[in-house]
Amino acid sequence: MKKALLLIDCQYDFIDGGSLAAPGSLPVMDALAEYIGSLPKDVYSHIIMTADFHPYGHCSFKKWPVHCLQFTHGGAIYQPVYEASLKLDPDAVILTKGNLKHKDEYSILQNTKNGKKLLHLLDKWEIEEIDVCGICGDICVLDTVKDLLETKWKNHIKVLSQFSPSLDGGISLNKLVQEFNL
Repeated sequence: MKKALLLIDCQYDFIDGGSLAAPGSLPVMDALAEYIGSLPKDVYSHIIMTADFHPYGHCSFKKWPVHCLQFTHGGAIYQPVYEASLKLDPDAVILTKGNLKHKDEYSILQNTKNGKKLLHLLDKWEIEEIDVCGICGDICVLDTVKDLLETKWKNHIKVLSQFSPSLDGGISLNKLVQEFNL
């Protein structure tokens, strides 16, 4: 079975000490890096990472603190997760979202260009199962999973909740996981 690991917004600004951090996210991201690093190469055929990629003055900065500005440290993928991902899949893909000043995109599928690219890659690679995790479990991971439930992979999604720190303590994501048996 061909499986993909979809890592949502594992970026410095969402990790403890960042401008919009999910509480307790640093040890969770370290555990995620350790998990990825411990896997045999054949567990996931592909790894896809998403990243907020906001221009200065992005509309989300009215609701949230400035975060994940393009080409800044805060917008970079957390290095231990990034390095572990590349060791497992040297061709790991990073897809950006939230790159238009006037449009917020919690899910990668809300980005017209890269949402289509994600679906295309999943088809091209003949992915049969998608494991999803990242930050924030109750916002970007939640919205991405909801959008994936509207695709042909709806019955082939597994949420790795233990690697999805949330602002609400995991309540929203856990409810969705239970409702759809993910």
